[in-house]
Amino acid sequence: SLSLEGMARYQIVPGRPRFDLQVAAKSYPLSRLLEYLDFHYPVEGRVNGAFPVSGSPEALTGGGPITLTDATVWGQGFTRVDARILFSPGHVALEDLRASVAGGGMIGGRGALSIRERTFEVKLAGDAIPLTAIAAIRTANTDVAGTLSFQFSGTGSVDHPDVEASAPRSEAS
Repeated sequence: SLSLEGMARYQIVPGRPRFDLQVAAKSYPLSRLLEYLDFHYPVEGRVNGAFPVSGSPEALTGGGPITLTDATVWGQGFTRVDARILFSPGHVALEDLRASVAGGGMIGGRGALSIRERTFEVKLAGDAIPLTAIAAIRTANTDVAGTLSFQFSGTGSVDHPDVEASAPRSEAS
């Protein structure tokens, strides 16, 4: 379910927010929220959280803690993702990200997206992720074993990103 409590103006008043709301989601489909915000990214799951937002659709501010369960992000499964979402005009950010990979291991970090410019910044670190839990590896070769720990950072355009990754050797076979 999704609930909104607060004030929304039908008439635009210069210098005053069009809405000032408390958003509460309980097991709400993320795909519906992304569609409403006109975000077209391959991310699915169920959202839980409550936080304030104010401003207008073009200049949204606010945020707070959220949890995403039974998630799939770019084809990778996660049992749970916890983060603090922050909205500022033209930007959305995830801070204090902690994600439990479906099949084992954890990923932590932060990221931000400049919506209109379609630019981003991300820093992630993963630890003790079984290679068999990584969707891309699992579909390419099922005879892989071991764990993965990594550091990943990226910036730039969503369409032409600059990324850097490092992964120390693990017990892989």
